[in-house]
Amino acid sequence: MLLAFILAFLVQTQLVQLWHVFVLAGLLGIINALDLPAQQAFLGDLTGMAEVRKAVNLNGMALQGSRTLGPVFAGFLIAKIGNAPAFWLNGLSFLAVVVSLMAVRAQQTRRASSHGGALMQIGEALQFLRTQPRLQDMFFFMAMLTMFYWSIVLNLLPSVASEVLGGDAATFGSLQSASGLGAVIGLIFVVPLAQAGKRSGWILGAAALWVGVGLMGFSVARTLEVAFVTLFMASVAAPVIFTISIGLTQVMAPPEMRARLISLFTMISFGLQPLAALAVGALAERVGVQPVIQFNATMIVIGAAAILTLRTDLRTWVSPQPGTTPVPLPAEVGLD
Repeated sequence: MLLAFILAFLVQTQLVQLWHVFVLAGLLGIINALDLPAQQAFLGDLTGMAEVRKAVNLNGMALQGSRTLGPVFAGFLIAKIGNAPAFWLNGLSFLAVVVSLMAVRAQQTRRASSHGGALMQIGEALQFLRTQPRLQDMFFFMAMLTMFYWSIVLNLLPSVASEVLGGDAATFGSLQSASGLGAVIGLIFVVPLAQAGKRSGWILGAAALWVGVGLMGFSVARTLEVAFVTLFMASVAAPVIFTISIGLTQVMAPPEMRARLISLFTMISFGLQPLAALAVGALAERVGVQPVIQFNATMIVIGAAAILTLRTDLRTWVSPQPGTTPVPLPAEVGLD
């Protein structure tokens, strides 16, 4: 909230410069690095493990809904009242979040204390992760989605709109709508069906293949209609990977490891995004936008096919249902 008010003040006084935006964005990234893992780990305490996957789904719906409707609403506000008032309203909107968090009463979960520093705790989480092949698979699917799907959706859509489709801001808005609408439809209709299934390995693999095939179609689209449909198709399956992966991580992790594993999961899902953005941007300048999208789509298909082929136990794995006992902490993973 404070960062939003600072930006609003700079815009209001016409003092804002590009470096201000860079600094505020960097500070926001630091805050999110602390806040997002805490939010996800808190879901289990708030709802209980029996309902945590439903809570993750609702949280994803809120995120995708805001991602889809937020830019539209922001554009409407800026057009009606101007930049500075829109930024002030953005800052004030955080008051509702603060009040809601202050009103939350959750049952405290007892966790074994760890007296080591942050690096030691991360090391313990990595040591535990090495003993859990199914959690490794969840992290692999999420890393693949971040590097090869989100890098396209978050960074190359403006280039697709202008360079490939020969469009303008309205074309870019249509592509954003296709991605956001697909994600919302996936969260509402597809994710509940996927969560009801027991063969989560097959479900994750099928979802990744669907995303890859959809992106492949998007990479060869020459008209807005084809681009809209193929991007929509890819975006329908993407929330399945995120929601099932983080939901199973919540269910399978022992309480003393849950926050640390969620932190690692967040590092993969958000920390890889800037690196992937830099890579796809540099490649797009050298070889063009469509070849980069084709490459990313191919990598998703190959990655999904490879993990389903090589990890035979993943194909037969029956995922734990909500309310089951978490994976016990191995003896070799000690908490100091």
